[in-house]
Amino acid sequence: MTIQLFIKIFSSRNYLLVSILLIIFFSFFISRSFAQEKLKVNYKHLTYLPKNYNTDTSKYPLVIYLHGGSQKGNNLEKLKIYGLPYLVDQGKEFDFIMAAPQCPDGKYWSTENWFDSLYDEVISKYRVDKSRVYVTGISIDGYGIYTTALDHPEKNATIYWLSVVSVYR
Repeated sequence: MTIQLFIKIFSSRNYLLVSILLIIFFSFFISRSFAQEKLKVNYKHLTYLPKNYNTDTSKYPLVIYLHGGSQKGNNLEKLKIYGLPYLVDQGKEFDFIMAAPQCPDGKYWSTENWFDSLYDEVISKYRVDKSRVYVTGISIDGYGIYTTALDHPEKNATIYWLSVVSVYR
């Protein structure tokens, strides 16, 4: 009976669905093992606090914004070219805490474990609602957001990216 079921599954249209589910299932466990092997590092970052942060005691959502490839380096001013750091620099106010790390030249978001250091620092310094941690970004950082979500599913409420660029390493 088991062999017949196996043959039926893999000879039908369900084969594609089963294959996709197996890939997702195994990629989760593979990525978790890779996350443990990454070098833990501290990336410089911009931080934004809501206007009323110092006048109330409530906890705030945390939005971690990952920049595009043209903003890599060691100059945090480059982060203000577009995206959330740009809007904050222009005076736009938000009701969340934002942390915008800068990926160094020659690295990708998936190269090192920058997330744990950033998360631990922000959580310890500010009143963050740990159930509302969001990671977002654009361009190559779609891949960074994806790998961050796989590496740290217990710390992310939602991920959202625009204009994903596939970069294979």
